[in-house]
Amino acid sequence: MKRTTLGAVILSFFPLFISVAALVKPGNGIRGPAFFETAAAVNISNSATDSWYPHVGVDGNGVAYAAWMETLGKRTFYFSTNKGGSWPNPENVTQINSDSDVAGFPAFAVSFSGVCHLIFQDGPDASSDIYHKAYDKAWGALTNVSRNNGRSGDSSCAINPVDLSLYAVWMDDTIRAGDIYLKYRNTLGVWSGTQTLPIVGGYTPRLAFDATGRAHLTWITREGGLSSVWYSRNDTPKNFGAWSTAVLIKDDTWDDDSYPKIDCDNQGNAYIIWRDRTQGNKEIFLRKIGSDGTLGEEANVSQTPGASQEAVLAVNRQNGDLFVAWTENEDIYLNIYAIDSGLWIGAANVTNGVAPSRTPSIAVDSGGVLHIVCAQVSGGNWEIMHLMIRTPPNTSTTTTTTSIPLQVWPPLDLALDTQLRNDQAAKINALTWHRNLGNRTLTLDGYRIFRKPAGTPDGAFTFILWVPPDTFRFVDGELPLSQKNTYRMTTVVQSGEESEASEPVTEASVFPPLNAACRAIVNNSMFRREKINLISWQENPLNDAGLVAQVHIYRKRSDQEDSAYQRIGVLAGDVYEYQDRKVPLGEKYHYLIKTVDTAGNVSGPSNTAKEGP
Repeated sequence: MKRTTLGAVILSFFPLFISVAALVKPGNGIRGPAFFETAAAVNISNSATDSWYPHVGVDGNGVAYAAWMETLGKRTFYFSTNKGGSWPNPENVTQINSDSDVAGFPAFAVSFSGVCHLIFQDGPDASSDIYHKAYDKAWGALTNVSRNNGRSGDSSCAINPVDLSLYAVWMDDTIRAGDIYLKYRNTLGVWSGTQTLPIVGGYTPRLAFDATGRAHLTWITREGGLSSVWYSRNDTPKNFGAWSTAVLIKDDTWDDDSYPKIDCDNQGNAYIIWRDRTQGNKEIFLRKIGSDGTLGEEANVSQTPGASQEAVLAVNRQNGDLFVAWTENEDIYLNIYAIDSGLWIGAANVTNGVAPSRTPSIAVDSGGVLHIVCAQVSGGNWEIMHLMIRTPPNTSTTTTTTSIPLQVWPPLDLALDTQLRNDQAAKINALTWHRNLGNRTLTLDGYRIFRKPAGTPDGAFTFILWVPPDTFRFVDGELPLSQKNTYRMTTVVQSGEESEASEPVTEASVFPPLNAACRAIVNNSMFRREKINLISWQENPLNDAGLVAQVHIYRKRSDQEDSAYQRIGVLAGDVYEYQDRKVPLGEKYHYLIKTVDTAGNVSGPSNTAKEGP
């Protein structure tokens, strides 16, 4: 058995777990001892070589999955799971090809059904890429996710619980140092295009999803050797332009790299931790972002005499309990916030000097059991150890019976796509949405769709249609070009209760031009041959007369990713042709066109104008 903490008292509790009273030094906000139960650590790597950088995740049945890296010749990722009731011999997943120090650094995510995703960086320092492998009863093929000429690193990944898509984010310097790139992979294994997020650029991006499918992102910026922590969220994460304005979580942590982490509860609240030196010592701080965007107060979670590092965070999504673990003096420390009492129990040393321990990773399962994996010296080398910790249930003897109203949730990811009718005399609005998993135990009657003229008060919404519960698309056709519209929806269950309205969606304020085309012309002169690409387009009737102020032209080589598009021209709104001169004769190019309205709103891209063969 392992002893725990800062003056801990060890009590025999039952065969698997031992009970620990975390007695905490004065001044840390604790009122009396708090107890948790811990199981003996299990060596899950059992390797003859050093094992490092473990990650752990859990599925909906409380099964734990772990991946880590071993220094076996070239560094190699290994994997194991206790799905069979114990940890079998680990499985070789894939090898890191580069000897660069920046190669490796994995991220790991596990779905409710036990599908695992491993993300890591590989390649030389000057041009590293982000790679992915998926596990669904067996490991699949290795995929290069980033595939560009710059350095890609600091990666993170998370699974959207609504549609089970995997999202990967990373820092990239292909175009500008500190850009944050994002891609998502659907359940069929198809990756989206690469997008640059329209937020303050930075480093070490970390991503999490709440139960409604809202994405939450944190990252840092650096200036003068100091880092600041930022936050943004996206209610419709497949819409890369819908990220909220960046919010400053902590300005000047007085640490050059504060390594933020993020997680969420089922109520849509997000929690961010980071390393902080504003109080002199390296401490772990936490801040809550409410579901309504309200920022909570900073909390110093560690408050210990040593330097606190390698912090990780997990949230019990069922009840909102918070778990923060970190490394200090080669021991693993843990602090727990109990939502029932509204208190932190205080920093507890869960390894207590048994052996040097580093790089913890934590995940909490649906039963409230916390799984910790870490690297720990055993038998002369670093091994990966798995430890389980359980907080006991609320032992209050007071029972109150309360009538709880039925909670019905609105549909998720309501999206609107506006298209011209073929004759260009009217428009068509196509609405799409997803079923909210919060309603999975309810019997739905259907969805109600409401519409109003854009810009009018909410009281102008009128009911236009009821659709069955297995319908997730509605086309509102024959609409006049002169009027923009806003939509929202509700969910109705068979017992009659109706949800609150979804977030509204409104037609775009400006639309891209139509029928973009490219025609190559060779200008032969006495001294040289010049290739000119003539780009042309047509006005979009969806834009109000006089609305378009500018036209922006973007270009990339035909063999590059979409993230390589760069703006090469800005024209007046009433221009419909652009000459791209002095184009290299041996290369082919693709072009996109965007329009900008008088208010500065930018449209989506036009169709791709491709230079012919």
